[in-house]
Amino acid sequence: MKGTLAQENRHVRVRISDEGILLYNDNLSEKTIDTTSLFSTSSNIEMYGRNWIFDIETDLSFRKDIHSDQPYIILIGGLVIDSLFLKSRLTLGM
Repeated sequence: MKGTLAQENRHVRVRISDEGILLYNDNLSEKTIDTTSLFSTSSNIEMYGRNWIFDIETDLSFRKDIHSDQPYIILIGGLVIDSLFLKSRLTLGM
């Protein structure tokens, strides 16, 4: 769980409040806070007769990782491999 919940692996910032009282806030450094986060959500959840508000928003590590070229490299590699299989299949007359 440590690796899954570690801040560097989450790419999100979480705040929990109860009727205006802040219960939990990720202690992020100013360098990781994204003032214009790409995605954010707020959920009201009633628990134990209280209304808890969960605010979740992306941080700068999410913005950095979303601009990766890895998906394009995987797509091109898959298309090349598929075309090689198709060519060998047509050559063998299957």
